[in-house]
Order: sequence, then C-alpha cells, then structure tokens
Amino acid sequence: MAAVLLEPAIHVLVSQVENITEGTIRKGAVLAAIAVGAGLAMSFAMMRLVFGITILWFVIGGYLVALGMAFFVPKIYSAMAFDAGRITSGPMNSSFVLPFAIGAAITFYQSDGQGIMTYAFGVNALVTMVPIITIQALGLYVTAQEKRRIRLAGMRFVEENDDQIIYLLEDEQ
Repeated sequence: MAAVLLEPAIHVLVSQVENITEGTIRKGAVLAAIAVGAGLAMSFAMMRLVFGITILWFVIGGYLVALGMAFFVPKIYSAMAFDAGRITSGPMNSSFVLPFAIGAAITFYQSDGQGIMTYAFGVNALVTMVPIITIQALGLYVTAQEKRRIRLAGMRFVEENDDQIIYLLEDEQ
C-alpha cells in the first residue's frame, strides 16, 4: 500500500480529479481506494504464490468485474479507475513490490526457476487491476449515498396538500 501511495503520478491524478470535480470527489477517498486496492492485489498475489493458482483466474475474472461495474458507475469513476490502474504499476511498484514478490517466490520455489518467474511477475498485473475495481466500488458507494440523500430529501418535501413543484433530479425537469 505504501509503495502505491508514494507514487508521484497517483498524487497528480487525485489532485486533477479533485480540481475537475470541484471537490466533489475528495482526494483522500480516492487515495484510500487505490491503497486498499494495491493491498488486496498483494494479498491475491501471495495467495496465488502459496496455492499455485494461475493468474488467468484473477485477471479474467477481475477485468470482467471491472467492465461490468463500468455500466453502473458514473463515467468519471470509470475513467479515473482505469487511469489509476495504469499508474499503480509505475516505477515505485516496479522498484519495491516486484522484488518483494520475487523474494517470496524464491522462498516457495527454490529449485524451480519456472515457478519463480511464473508467480513473481503476476503481481504487476494484479496491482494494475485491483485498484480499478476498488475505485469503481467507491463510485458505486457514492452513487448509492447520493440516491439515498435525494430520496430522503424528497420525503421531507412531500406533504398532502402541497402545491409546490420541486425538482430533486435534473432528469425530471
């Protein structure tokens, strides 16, 4: 998680998103989603290494989830998610996370050079993919919270004999 948080390009991305959305999407929430995604990716990578699971199960399933979520998440979150996924596999990840995975693979597969290469280098793909899903999950959460707030606001305005016209959503105008 720390290696991703130290990535300079991540901070540029979240600052630009906060500026573009005029503070609607907070920098801290996006950084937390990216960091949690990177941490989950490392745990998946180590699980792959210990149990000998092929990376195809994670990558194909993960990208199917990410593409499916893109239909339900606001476009800004999908764009930000795929951009953040690309950024997380930058120089900090290559310098710190990949050697960690290589060391773990050497510990488990000392005599098998093929196992070391197979399981160590899949970590980069996972660290690229999982933050995409966590940022889109953040987008789903924010969307659900917004709908809940609008529904609660609508309940406050409704009265039996009220002649006012109040538009709560832009689509209803």
